[in-house]
Amino acid sequence: MLLIIAALCSSLGAFTCSFLLTLVGIMNILIAFALAIVLPIILYMNRQSLIDKLEKYMQISIKDFDGITENPVTLFWNELQEKYSCCGLNNSITDYRNSYFRNLTGRDVPQSCCRANILCSISPTKTNSYIDISCIPQVKHFIDSTMQITTIGDILLLILLFIVLISIGLFFIHIKSAKQTLNEHNEFVIKSMLTTLEQYEKELGGVKSPPSDETNFHDKQRIQGILPITPTVVRVKSPRIINYLGFN
Repeated sequence: MLLIIAALCSSLGAFTCSFLLTLVGIMNILIAFALAIVLPIILYMNRQSLIDKLEKYMQISIKDFDGITENPVTLFWNELQEKYSCCGLNNSITDYRNSYFRNLTGRDVPQSCCRANILCSISPTKTNSYIDISCIPQVKHFIDSTMQITTIGDILLLILLFIVLISIGLFFIHIKSAKQTLNEHNEFVIKSMLTTLEQYEKELGGVKSPPSDETNFHDKQRIQGILPITPTVVRVKSPRIINYLGFN
């Protein structure tokens, strides 16, 4: 959301040459830039604390494992053990012996601890189950992998934000230059029309040339037969700015 607001404000500000809108957009981009730098640092600084809290949660939650699929704790452990081919914490048989699962079913470990297509819940061994593989290292590996992916994503985001920031600056400068060129061209057109009008007046009888200013030019538009102002001439006074991008 922050990036969307930044993009809209920056684009509108650059296109309309509004310094305030452009500044708001740039500030939002800088905030996103700072967050992309600070958040990974905070995450890495608290990595061990996160792992310790997660391990503590696992030690508590495994006691609430009951084998009932509607139980969120059961779903968590089943998915964890099936995905990472692990079982319990440090001693899976002891871990599940102290859980509701043993009291309700009389089994040593759940089916999610068994190897593929093998029933091992009653008498698990290292051959038919994962009782010798703790889930704690797997969780640590998952956290480390997530942090690495997050770091890569943050680096790409920083590069993108930097490119966007430079692009907005260049676009703003280009629009300002185009507006200045447009104003200069309009002044040139007006001066050329005034010069042409003066020449017509001299040819028609030596009419006294009034001062060359824009006010008198508008008065001259009402003189019949000297220089009829057609829609084409009027449009030249206010052309679209897009026609002057890159005007030399």
